[in-house]
Amino acid sequence: MVSRKLNVKGTAIRAGVSRNKMKYVPEELSPYAPTLSSRPIMKDHKGEVDSTVGLVTNSYTRDNGESVEFEGWLKDDNTGVLEKVEDGRIKEVSIGAMAARVVKESEDSEELIPRGLTAIELSLTPIPGVIGTSITQALTESYNDFRKIDERKVNKMDIKEQMKCPECGEEFADKDKLAKHKEAEHMEEEKASVQLKESMKEAEKTLKEARELRLSLLKEKYEVLCEKKKMKPSTFVTEEELKALIKVTESIELPKVQETQVENKAEFKSRVPTPADISKVEEIYGGFTFENSEFGKGVAFYRETIDHPRFQSPKQSAYKTSVKNN
Repeated sequence: MVSRKLNVKGTAIRAGVSRNKMKYVPEELSPYAPTLSSRPIMKDHKGEVDSTVGLVTNSYTRDNGESVEFEGWLKDDNTGVLEKVEDGRIKEVSIGAMAARVVKESEDSEELIPRGLTAIELSLTPIPGVIGTSITQALTESYNDFRKIDERKVNKMDIKEQMKCPECGEEFADKDKLAKHKEAEHMEEEKASVQLKESMKEAEKTLKEARELRLSLLKEKYEVLCEKKKMKPSTFVTEEELKALIKVTESIELPKVQETQVENKAEFKSRVPTPADISKVEEIYGGFTFENSEFGKGVAFYRETIDHPRFQSPKQSAYKTSVKNN
């Protein structure tokens, strides 16, 4: 059975705030518009080959970037997607894009402004992220023309020479006319199919690189946290597990180390004793013997006294004499 094709057009996105607090501004939508051309039309942002149902062939802005318009085509994938667009069950779209950076509008604002937008895909969706998008049938007559059969009357003698186009079912009188028909009508469709496959590969590659970059940044953040908290990093398999590890690690508080403050630090500064200091010490403590105490900390000191005159110094004799005189 030949797949039916439908030309479509609509509004891909308008300036405003999305449901997830992203604020799209005209100065960013204007450079974004041309990147949407030649991007695949998907179902529900599913980055899968089987979810690809069409292609954007043209895109442009209106009202100085207030909206981005698009033109393209959809092809039936045996899920009734064309019928849902035709009868209005699907009448909204949502963009899939990459942003070079995201900034806050102001310090107190919850809204984020994506800068440097690049289109990845355009998806059919019943619930868009930004109010005001649309998709409608572009022409009253769609690619049903490919299924029409030439209704001209032919004689029974010509029936044997009738040739049927395998793409659209149209019949021709001979092979030459069929060949000209294929070249004129179906070459562009074949080129579009090749272009769609290439766009899909590029989109998948971009998404993979974005996931790898996000995982790398999260891993780096986790390793820095572990080093700061003096912890050994745990193993993880998925991005969700890594995010959970980061959250737990951030909640861990290190014990506070209290520093002992030394009062009167000036008292502990050393200095070189002067001759006057030495003389004073000898005057006060002369004749005393100092030893480490046998009972723990501190010192013990004493002064020996020899009563025999033979071992006494003149000073000691004078001292004793003066004591006796007293």
